[in-house]
Amino acid sequence: MSNEHIIKAAMYARVSSDDQAMRGTIENQTTALRNAAPHWGMTIVDEYLDDGYSGSLPLVKRPEGLRLSEDAKAGKFEIVLFYKIDRLARSLRNFLDIVDFFEGLGIGLRSMSESFDNSNLMGKFAVQMIAAVAEMERGVILERTTMGRNRVAAEGRWIGVIPYGYLLDTNGHLVPNTTPRPGYGIVESEIIQRIFHMVANERISATAVAKQLTAEGLPVWQKTQRRGQLEPDYRETAGAVWWPADILRILRSTTYKGTHTYGQGIERTVPALIDIDTWELVQTRLTSNRRLSKRPSDNNYLFRGLMRCAHCGSAYAGFVTTGPSDIRPRYYRCNSSSNPSHQRVHGRCIGRSIKADWIEGAVWEDIKGFVLNPGDVIQALEDRIKSELESAPDIETRRRELAQLITTKEAEADRVLDAYRRGLMDIEALETHVIRSKFELEPLQAELASIMDTEAQRGQDVGNLVSTEGLLKELKDQVEGPGDYQKKRLVVEALVSGIVVETSGLGRKKTGNVEITYTFSEPVTVAENGSSPCG
Repeated sequence: MSNEHIIKAAMYARVSSDDQAMRGTIENQTTALRNAAPHWGMTIVDEYLDDGYSGSLPLVKRPEGLRLSEDAKAGKFEIVLFYKIDRLARSLRNFLDIVDFFEGLGIGLRSMSESFDNSNLMGKFAVQMIAAVAEMERGVILERTTMGRNRVAAEGRWIGVIPYGYLLDTNGHLVPNTTPRPGYGIVESEIIQRIFHMVANERISATAVAKQLTAEGLPVWQKTQRRGQLEPDYRETAGAVWWPADILRILRSTTYKGTHTYGQGIERTVPALIDIDTWELVQTRLTSNRRLSKRPSDNNYLFRGLMRCAHCGSAYAGFVTTGPSDIRPRYYRCNSSSNPSHQRVHGRCIGRSIKADWIEGAVWEDIKGFVLNPGDVIQALEDRIKSELESAPDIETRRRELAQLITTKEAEADRVLDAYRRGLMDIEALETHVIRSKFELEPLQAELASIMDTEAQRGQDVGNLVSTEGLLKELKDQVEGPGDYQKKRLVVEALVSGIVVETSGLGRKKTGNVEITYTFSEPVTVAENGSSPCG
């Protein structure tokens, strides 16, 4: 009987969706590893297969990678066997983290496709080079894939899920779907035209459109169609339910008016199902529906969607107390107070109700005061911008110095690596230079990044000043005079970032502080005393 020690091995394999298309399925790796293990004196004690997970993720962020890590800590195996380094990790940093992790546990790593030994400095350097090449290869694949898709898009061919109302011709171009699908008797392009007509001409909401299409039992599906395929593959949504989000996605898509933008700005013309005037009218209707809900004029709430509870985080919504219609005051109250499911989980919120007339009046006076007399605020903003711009030359000089230093250090590192490749330096000296270079580069790169952030913030501040001055000119006419709800709401949306109600005390002794965050000043807190502002 042989006394040769049999090594307990864990087999790890991985593919992502891109890998499956370009390299084959995960079975290719597992078959090769199972056949190779006995020849290396190994027995596979467990298999860890991450099917459909990217190698750019850390090992513990993949389900089987996490299980592999936990079993390694438990000492269930002596070595991890894998097909190729890029199956274990797709970035150099992730790979080195994995190497350090298993080395710390005394567990070896073995690739079937690359030869390396991470027990000495030369071997470690070779491992790093192989991993760096794997990382570069992934970048090249992604770049080529993106370039290929962009080229296809620029040629006018469609990529991805085909929009409702269209098909692909034999060349892969989008064309209107004017033929009823067998078994349904409907024409998709006509459904799209009907949806736009209902919103543009009948003035009904996306929610009402969704309810109507669902009630009629019209099917909801997605479809894909490969180039040259005459009939698309349909994937139906169970129950034929149209959701308002489905309708809004259709109504906002520029594809239906004949233009489509792919990726980062590849614009192409596609067949239009809707004329431009109808499409623009629908966008106006959607904006109007979002800002103004259909409700009696005396129950319009100026801060709808802007007020939240500091205690539970829920939104405050408007409501009217019971009683004679001529004396019913309007309030804002925490939504969770009328939500039984929230109360069962979190208990009843202590957030206090706020009188709408009081808080709306107080905030509107603040807004009027700012819009009509913005001098102090604008002057303070201008002074801050002026101060920052005066320091710009010194910062720019330092930025150039840092950029030059970093370039010099990187060139020095390249010369050291070249010396190693030519045999003028051993691995120990190379490692010393690499560590020193990293030590010197990191603070320089950090300082440069900080300067770039400062310059970006300065540019944003200058933009805010210009935007604020232009906004004031537009809003001045809106706040003078009584104004109606629609005009006031537009001003509030422009100048109020949010309102938070903080409640203290219990029962009749509850008090509330209302913090208003404006776009033109620091947050303002309005405190209430007694019961006048709050209910």
